Amino acid sequence: MRIDAEHPSVAFPQKGARGWLIFEGLLMIVLGVLAAALPAFAGLAVALVVGWVLVFSGLLGLIGLFGSRGHDHPVWRIVSALITIGAGGIVLWSPVVGVVGLAILIAVYLTLNAITSFAMAFHHRGRTAKGWGWLVFSGLVGIGLAVFILLLDPRGDAVLIGFFIAINLIVAGLSLFGISAGIRRATPLAASA
Repeated sequence: MRIDAEHPSVAFPQKGARGWLIFEGLLMIVLGVLAAALPAFAGLAVALVVGWVLVFSGLLGLIGLFGSRGHDHPVWRIVSALITIGAGGIVLWSPVVGVVGLAILIAVYLTLNAITSFAMAFHHRGRTAKGWGWLVFSGLVGIGLAVFILLLDPRGDAVLIGFFIAINLIVAGLSLFGISAGIRRATPLAASA
């Protein structure tokens, strides 16, 4: 990890973290595409697929955290991964709660995940000022989808919820690509002689 000469408390992530972010982003996009392709089975199938997608996405977030040691904001990444695993576990534990319960749970998940994206963006902005806008974009998409879910009547279209999760996962994966590109371009300030 390199240190900013003017601000010794500001560390720049190692280039090795970039590969893990790309890998995690790619897998999140693949999971998002799977979530978009599978929910056509309706009701219970949507609940089960979304539950498993959330669990695997959260586990992937934890694995990615350990693989990209030295990268900033690990606490927010852990919080995001645990929220994702918890939301998926609740859906798997009781998938018969119905589409309305699932819609509310997914809206809460999207909101909490958006809050962690905003927190990571704020933290990342203060450290490297590269790529943090992608995290803000991801958070805004999450908030927008949560509001849209709550405003619609999700009882009529369970498949829509699966597509919202798919959109959220794909945007989150793309934001990790953006952060990875920011790491590549980030250069510490020149050391004062």
